[in-house]
Amino acid sequence: MMTVATHRNCQLGALMLLVAACSKPADPGTNGMSPTTVTVDTVPSLVLPSIGANDSVNFGSTKFVARLANGELAILDESSQTIRVFGADGKSLREIGRRGEGPGEFQFPMWLGECRPDTLFVIDPATARISLFDSQGQFVRQHPFKSRGSMMACDVTGQVLRLDIIGSTEMPSEQSPLYQGTVTLVGFDAPDRVLDTIPLYRNRPMGQQGWIASANGTVYVGRGDSGFVESWRPGDSARTRHPLGTAGRAPTAAQYQAEIERWLRMLSRPEDRVRPREILEKIPAPAAMPAFRALVADPTGAVWAVTSPTGDAVTVLEGIDSLGRPFQPLRLPGDLDVHAVGRNHIVAIAEDADGSQRILVFKLTRKN
Repeated sequence: MMTVATHRNCQLGALMLLVAACSKPADPGTNGMSPTTVTVDTVPSLVLPSIGANDSVNFGSTKFVARLANGELAILDESSQTIRVFGADGKSLREIGRRGEGPGEFQFPMWLGECRPDTLFVIDPATARISLFDSQGQFVRQHPFKSRGSMMACDVTGQVLRLDIIGSTEMPSEQSPLYQGTVTLVGFDAPDRVLDTIPLYRNRPMGQQGWIASANGTVYVGRGDSGFVESWRPGDSARTRHPLGTAGRAPTAAQYQAEIERWLRMLSRPEDRVRPREILEKIPAPAAMPAFRALVADPTGAVWAVTSPTGDAVTVLEGIDSLGRPFQPLRLPGDLDVHAVGRNHIVAIAEDADGSQRILVFKLTRKN
């Protein structure tokens, strides 16, 4: 399973403009608690810092990490524009790709995932292609890829989803327009197919957001403003709507400021953040924050929403199983960016105020 999905690219584009300028309802019978109990160890089994012993560099900076079926971690290193692979013990194993335009090379890789068993997919919008690598990092083949740059999700069945924003986003504002989005099934041997069109995104801190996830060939689409997720399989007409998250919560001043800081961290140079900060801080907080800020599906068909706001001292995941029955919430220490939930692990990124990062792996236990 792999679902790594945010609106960072759209938000980053808006911030760069600032710099430049200055269904079917769920079956009531499934609404009881899931018979499967899921718990998580709050002490990570692996901590991989961006800076290692003796100031060695493990990776420069990243917003995308995948844990492969063999336990290895593949990290998209934004500074080198390569993929760095580490073992389950944190030992550096190999580097995949390099700068260039040839087969297996990247100009600006923006997403990666294990979308088939032992096969890593890497998307590079600058070269308009998806490159496939085997478990040893050897280039396998590539496919043309068109994207309007928003969000990706996939699972090991080979299903790859893309969430695109329709139209050009404007600079953040209190009255930012509501953009539409398309959920598209990416085809390798057939044309891409649009599965859904949804009201998606308001370009402002804590604005309306939409999310996608994929597991076992099932599509999940979440609307963070309303607190529900729809699920269906491509080709099916019936859809199931699951309540998930907590809608209608008023943000505190500290939570809203933390969200502004998260936006600003997308600009790597502190001097580029000064004017955007002034503009963003003039936008008042919304009356209600999104019901969740990330959506991740796992290989069992469960789907998890990160419901804690940015900046909170604990990261909370609320989940439902494949039948829509809720789990007890999971709580992880710290303000984390959750990237993947597997059968027996959670992968997240922690980022300090100085920009240094740590990849964290937590052990997950399931009992029936």
